[in-house]
Amino acid sequence: ILIVIVLSLIYSCDPKNSIKDNIAQMIGKEIVIDSCQMRRIDVATNYRKQTEYLLICYMDSAECKTCAINKLHEWDSYMSSFKDDTKMELLFVINSDYQNADFLSMYLASQKVKHSIYIDTLGLFEKNNSFIPRLPLCHVFLCRRKTGEILLVGNPVTNQNIDTLLRKVINNQE
Repeated sequence: ILIVIVLSLIYSCDPKNSIKDNIAQMIGKEIVIDSCQMRRIDVATNYRKQTEYLLICYMDSAECKTCAINKLHEWDSYMSSFKDDTKMELLFVINSDYQNADFLSMYLASQKVKHSIYIDTLGLFEKNNSFIPRLPLCHVFLCRRKTGEILLVGNPVTNQNIDTLLRKVINNQE
């Protein structure tokens, strides 16, 4: 009996279905960004207030901050592949405890990242958007700026299919 239970548990856990389910639960939901309660790192040289879309990269408290921050420049390269008049702004939201926020702010400023960064020391992004799964694969998403509606979930830097879909969406082809 124990073997049957263990085998059924193993075969019932399909990580691909879990990821698909998580993404499906996110699409159409509205993201809330309480930017007044977050610390903004003003290193962005190309901040566009009038963009139609936000591409949000969220780093929660469980992710390795050093690893994630060291990859921020990959986004510079990715965003440079778009025209200057792109309808999309890249926004980083980093969940960090209050004690490390000063160090993190100084470090990020020294990295000369070209995009908007918010440090969330109160965990409000996670609280206000509790539907976002803990899976890092679901921590990059495209949403409408005006409504916050999530249109696409996935990392276009690491997934060519997501990149293709993202470009179709922002060029109003889908």
